[in-house]
Order: sequence, then C-alpha cells, then structure tokens
Amino acid sequence: MRSSVARTLLALLLSALSILASAQIKVIFPGPGQWETWIGPGSPGGKSTFKSKGEVVTLPLAGTENSDLVSVYDGTTGNLAYRVLNDIDESWAVKKGDFTEVAMVILEVTHKGDPVAAANVSLKTLERTQRLLLTPSMKGRLTFKKVAAGPLEITISTSKDGKEVLIPKQVFDLKLTRIDREPTFRVAVAEPVDTVKTTTSPDQAKSAAAPSRGVLPIILQMLIGLGAVGAMAYLAWRYLPGMKPKIDEQLARVGVQIPADQPSDPDPPVAPAPAPAPVEQIILTQSDPAPIAAAPAPMTPALNGPAGRFEIEEGETLITREQGAGMYLDSTTVSRRHAELRREGSDVTLQDLGSTNGTYVNGERISAKTLLKSGDRVQFGDVQFVVEGI
Repeated sequence: MRSSVARTLLALLLSALSILASAQIKVIFPGPGQWETWIGPGSPGGKSTFKSKGEVVTLPLAGTENSDLVSVYDGTTGNLAYRVLNDIDESWAVKKGDFTEVAMVILEVTHKGDPVAAANVSLKTLERTQRLLLTPSMKGRLTFKKVAAGPLEITISTSKDGKEVLIPKQVFDLKLTRIDREPTFRVAVAEPVDTVKTTTSPDQAKSAAAPSRGVLPIILQMLIGLGAVGAMAYLAWRYLPGMKPKIDEQLARVGVQIPADQPSDPDPPVAPAPAPAPVEQIILTQSDPAPIAAAPAPMTPALNGPAGRFEIEEGETLITREQGAGMYLDSTTVSRRHAELRREGSDVTLQDLGSTNGTYVNGERISAKTLLKSGDRVQFGDVQFVVEGI
C-alpha cells in the first residue's frame, strides 16, 4: 500500500516537473553578440527583455498567449526579428534572414534649419502605415518603431498661421545593412511653415563673444603696451627740449641710439586728383513670381489642436500614448488604450476605453459612444483638439 502511494506521488512529481520544463522555450542566436529577446509587447532596453552576449537564452512562458510575438533585437545592427509563439515548438534557431525590420527609425523635419513646430506625419512601408503627431516639444524629431526594411513613403501635413500646408511626399530607402544602428532621415521643408525658433541665451552669447585669454593674447598686449610707452617717450624727446637730455641719458643706458636732428624738407605740393568720372549705376532686380494659388483640397474629417492636425481615416483609430499603435499623443495623461475613433463615411463617433484621465466632448466627460460634429471640442487627458470637416 505504501509503495503504491509512493509511486503515485513520484508520478505526480515527475508530471509537474515535466510541465514546468515545457513552460519555456529556447532562443538560439546566430552567434555571440549584443542580443535582447522578449515575448509580447516591449522594445529594446525594456524591463521585459532578456539580454545575452552568448548564443542561447531561455524564455519563461508564464502569462503568455499563443498569439504573442517572440522578438529578437540585434544590438549591433539595430535590426529586429520576430516569430509567433504558436509557431515555435521548444526552440527557435534565429537566422540572419529572419531580421526584416529596424527597431527605431528617426525622422527630422526642419524649415531653413529650424524644427517644424507641429505636423501630422505618416510613414508607409510595404507592411503597414504608422502615424505620429509632431509637437513643439519634440523639436522636429520623431521616432518610429518596428519599421520594415525597404521603401519608405513620408507624408507630412503641417500648417502656417493656422492654414494647412501639405508637403510633397518624400521617398527613402531603409536598408538592413547600414552604418547607423538607428538611421536618421531628414526632410527639409521648402514651403513656409510654423517652426520652433532656436535661440541663444545671453550668457551663451557673451561666452561665445568673449576672446580667449591664452598666452598669445597676453604677449600681444605686452608688446602693444611697450610700443605705446616707446611712442610717448619719443614724442616727449622730440618736442619737449627740457626732457630731451634726460631721455637721451636713459635711452643710452639701455643701448638705444637716437639719430641727430636733420632739417626736414617741406612736403612737395600734391596735385589734386582729378574728379572721378561719373559712373552709371545699373541695378538688376528680379521680381518675385506671382504665387500660384493652390486648388482647395476636399475637407477630410480631422482633429486639429496644439499637438498637430490628425486626419481621421475610415474605420477604427486607437488613441494611445504608445508609438506605432494608432493616434499617438505624447502626454503622460493619455492612457495606452485611451479612446477609440470610428469613421463610417461622414459619421465619426468617439468612445472612451476606460482611460484614467477621461475623454471629454465640449467639456463633458463621456462614457458611451458619442457622435462628433464640426466645431466640437475634444480632449484626451490634457490634450485638446477641435473637430473639423464633418
């Protein structure tokens, strides 16, 4: 009887150990390097990542789902590889061909060297489209995450004195083999737009204008001072007869010989120079071409505010503070799943998703799906917009 119970307990123990052993997977890297790997949402450097300089990492599966992604980040190249957890049996031998995305891509938008103040920026690849709002605090610099390699189409909608300005589409080529781990693409906007002026503080200006007080400037100052003293001594010797014997005596002690007085010849008369012939001035001017009036673009439902202008596309749009997940708002008062916009033709509705700081329409906090119209004031946390084009 006791042996039967012992065998049963041993079997249960082995079964539990087997379950625990199976609740993990191994990720085998292509070789030694700077690797990071994680399951589910996350990014390089996050708390959920497992780092390794070796070739193997074991990931626990507690709390994961079969649909989660297993991501691998190459810290040397800045590239990403991923695979669905359900497609991995017990291990994943990562190959170089598995890396198809770049972890972070930086975009700088400027006008005549100054950062563009606000814009609605769209980055389109063969895989998907990401949209970010550029705000003045970003200083013209945006970071897109998980960008597929290949052609990039950048579309920018900004403004000048409250009027929308559409920037011609820019096309770049994002390569997996490159020099920069985090590649930077720059868009220089030629059209007049609102910018963030870069200014220099008064202290910095004084510091930049102040001359260096090195050894060479000090020597020059000494030479200039000695020259001034010598000039003053010569003038006193030349024009003050009472001082001449004393100065001669002092100069003789230091070995300086003063030439004897010579009668000076009067300066010859100088013939007046002929008056210059009048020169006919020819001034070439070029008048600015008349501005070409842009054809009025059809109104598109949009949210417009200090954070930028965001066009509302057909279907569902998530309001979030996570980049690449929907309408990104750079504010700690916005939740990761804050609210949802839904556009069906000309109808646009807004629904709060249980956010911490609330969603407001015309100053009233909403909890149910609300139909929007032009002129409505919409607020997510502390980020405010006005509805247009509905």
